[in-house]
Amino acid sequence: MEISELYPYWERERQALISGLRRIEAELKKTKTDEEMEAVWDWTPPGWPRSIKDLLRHIAYVEHYIIDKLILDQEPKAILPGSLMPPEDYSTFEDCIKMMHDVHDATMVAFSGLTPADLNKLLLAFRHQLPVERLLWSIQQEEAHHRGQIYMLLRMQDIAPPERKD
Repeated sequence: MEISELYPYWERERQALISGLRRIEAELKKTKTDEEMEAVWDWTPPGWPRSIKDLLRHIAYVEHYIIDKLILDQEPKAILPGSLMPPEDYSTFEDCIKMMHDVHDATMVAFSGLTPADLNKLLLAFRHQLPVERLLWSIQQEEAHHRGQIYMLLRMQDIAPPERKD
């Protein structure tokens, strides 16, 4: 089974985010130094806890946690506050994008081993019994939520976010 068959929206929107950020990166390179570009990805407005890179690391962590720990039942189960994707290990924008690809590639491999019957299997997650399909859907919801935050952080820096094609 392919994840794009079940969730074509996820694949389309995920690719739109990454390719859109890459286009922004290419435009910024025309007028900014490497340090100035990293500052765009690291910027947080007053009172806001996460930068664009923080959000990219968080998106990857949530996907990893739900797939690896909940669906594939690997240990440990404890929710770690982003420690699997620490900023010091993924410090540049390029590192964050590569990590997102690596995590999603692992998701694709894991998903290919699922059967339609597996999607209905109930798992204990977040203090509830949830079907695997609902857990997969929650990855997409989390990503959509944080994609909006990334676009907001870009706009707050007077950078147009990636345009929608639909």
